Amino acid sequence: MKSKNSFTSVADILKKSLGKVGEQKIDSLIHLRNQWPTIVGPDIAKHCQVQFIKNNKLYVKVDSPSWKAELTMMKTLIIKKINAAKVTSTIEDLVIQD
Repeated sequence: MKSKNSFTSVADILKKSLGKVGEQKIDSLIHLRNQWPTIVGPDIAKHCQVQFIKNNKLYVKVDSPSWKAELTMMKTLIIKKINAAKVTSTIEDLVIQD
């Protein structure tokens, strides 16, 4: 039995709830988030964050419309870098939200 002061991470709860396939997706997303500054560069990473992956589309949130425009112009390059890094399943599209 866990003590009152022991906590379970959200990732662990989701892994238990979603089973093996869900666990792989969560691990993949965590790995992508950890590698994001390396993939896109630290300057870009400061202004956008990985949200989730759905149907081979990576959803990222940016902090301003100007960064949305910047990432939109770099979309193809970013997708190539993500896929080359092999940190997740193949990404086919990048959805940029502000």
